Amino acid sequence: MRSVLTAVLLGVALISPPSDAIARTLSDQQVARLDFEELRFVCPLGGEKFKQAVTHPHFPLESFPDGSHPGDEWIDQVIPECPDNGLLILPDYAATPEGQVPPQYYTYSAADLDRLPGLLASADWQALRGQTRTLRGYWLATQLGLAAKARWHLLLHASWGAEDGEQRRTALEWLLRDGPGLIEAAFAGKIEEEIWARERIVNATRELGRFEDAAALIGLDAALVPINGTDTSPELVDDPMGLALGARDDDRFAIDLLSDDMAGRVCNLAEYAQYRGAHAAERCAARERRSQARQAILDEAFELSRNIAALDIECERVAEAARRPALARACDYRQSDLSQAEADSMLKLQTDTVAEACWVGPTKVPTITTMDKACAGYRWAMGAVVLHLLVRDARAYDILCKQMPVTYEEDDEVNLACTQATDRLADIGALELWKDLPALRRYCAKTDLEQRSRAHIVACVWTEFHNEKNPPEAYALEYLNGPMFFDALTEHAVPYARKLVEKLIAERSER
Repeated sequence: MRSVLTAVLLGVALISPPSDAIARTLSDQQVARLDFEELRFVCPLGGEKFKQAVTHPHFPLESFPDGSHPGDEWIDQVIPECPDNGLLILPDYAATPEGQVPPQYYTYSAADLDRLPGLLASADWQALRGQTRTLRGYWLATQLGLAAKARWHLLLHASWGAEDGEQRRTALEWLLRDGPGLIEAAFAGKIEEEIWARERIVNATRELGRFEDAAALIGLDAALVPINGTDTSPELVDDPMGLALGARDDDRFAIDLLSDDMAGRVCNLAEYAQYRGAHAAERCAARERRSQARQAILDEAFELSRNIAALDIECERVAEAARRPALARACDYRQSDLSQAEADSMLKLQTDTVAEACWVGPTKVPTITTMDKACAGYRWAMGAVVLHLLVRDARAYDILCKQMPVTYEEDDEVNLACTQATDRLADIGALELWKDLPALRRYCAKTDLEQRSRAHIVACVWTEFHNEKNPPEAYALEYLNGPMFFDALTEHAVPYARKLVEKLIAERSER
């Protein structure tokens, strides 16, 4: 059976754009074939009415180096274009909730409408007629002063739908020119989003063939970038961008920058040939060599680990810096096992000490020291208790999971408990709905998915697999009425879990 991703890519391959297009968009026949809904639009200038599908073939579970996903070569489809005057109805990504498709659209103000005729008649706009629709949208959004986040997304997307190398180079040059300033304005204080965005700048620099500049952006010493494209330097083995730069690979879908699954498909399956660039064959071979070398190290490390006594002698005899790769890996595994055993002992014999040191999150990652490992174990136990507390305390759930959600960076265990509590509360609500099964079935028959609450979604799914004689299990009620602990460690964690929840609520009341 072919994967969903393969099916998406085959669908994309069947829809090639018309040769005279200046934007990669879907024809009416292609929209019908893909069964996409057409939305009605009214052109802000002139009032012309038209229809356009604003969705496109898209598989968001796999990412490419430029931030796009399979199918995003059709990203221009998201932007409606007035047939008569070419005015674009701009996506307002700053106002669009994460994950919403299609996006929210910007409403032109009266002042905007006064300016638009002049903008559309300008030499700058006319010069962009041969560029992607999204790049033109970015220019227009910039002239009208849309929010930095909205402009960043348009600029980032501008190269994805390029029909040829020149369109793509132009979009990438604009990204290098304007991207850094937009990132500063759009993601101030949002560290993870800023890092991700800056990585796209590095990648664009690579795609334009400016390998030394890209290396400098990530602090990679130019001396570590092998000019001849070899990838034996230990500094580069686990650095995908370093490998791509070392190979002087300017392919859009650089093999070293793809996930293992996607690289395997691109390298080996005919359906993915469209993603192979000029350097693909060479980099596929290099990736396979590295994979084989790593597997050989793992196999040898496993064999060494089968004789613990002999391994302990070797780890003691050979200095860390002098160990061959397999021995180094085996010694690391052995030390990790010893640390974990010591951490387990601490959790059992010094539980109070561990609790006092670790009850406030987040859990340190990675867990390197024995105390790190002990903390991770204790905080896992706390998280299990916090889940019960959130299910039972509507106020705590509302504050910590909805009004002012606890982020993963603030406390990973509470963040996870919120996600799990949302699911358990939906299950509990669904069990209540199940009590009136005829009414539930009528509700499910007359409503669409987007009209239903989480509890109704769960309950309606149940009606497809359960009935009066085979009702769904009521295990979720254990989180509401059962004990909050299941062993000595989780029982010990109950007061600390309560204290943590109270602490987080109190901090939010002070904001």
